[in-house]
Amino acid sequence: MKKLYPCEYVHPRSGRSCTRGSYEPGRCHVHRKSPEWYLCPECGKLTCSKYGRCDEHAMKYRKRDQYNRKKLENIMNDNAETGESVLLTKSCH
Repeated sequence: MKKLYPCEYVHPRSGRSCTRGSYEPGRCHVHRKSPEWYLCPECGKLTCSKYGRCDEHAMKYRKRDQYNRKKLENIMNDNAETGESVLLTKSCH
């Protein structure tokens, strides 16, 4: 017989935990793909942003990503015009 695990998801606004059960450890089938919620380190608001900041404080990180995407796009366009090939590597910051 399979063991029934409790869902570990806690509703971010109410603070109540989910009452559903699951046959797999972790979250139930409803909350399995729900994003993780974090507190913004600068103001303490709840957020599920990939930057780990609320919308107000994540703007500088979004702008930096947008700048890097545009820069890479320009490099690729310039190289396509000249016929050069570029080896792209993912760098760790």
